[in-house]
Amino acid sequence: MTTLHAYLTEINKAVRNEDAKLLRRLFRLDSDAYYIAGQLGSRAVPVAEINRVVGIWGDIVASFIQALVYHNKGDWVAACKEFRERHGK
Repeated sequence: MTTLHAYLTEINKAVRNEDAKLLRRLFRLDSDAYYIAGQLGSRAVPVAEINRVVGIWGDIVASFIQALVYHNKGDWVAACKEFRERHGK
């Protein structure tokens, strides 16, 4: 299991190195983000921290983690809505 900061560092590394394979792995449902979402439970996703670490990728990462929080709770409709409404336009 990893920390949020370590996960965000991996996102930065993948973006910096244009490593699509690593990005794909980091955005899988069984990635470390899933465990981070579980650790957050019902706490708010720390958007400010995420934005500070990953910059322009922050909104995507925060939305992904929030969708996983909903997924962990079994609220699949909210999980789908979270990502679709932020990024489906």
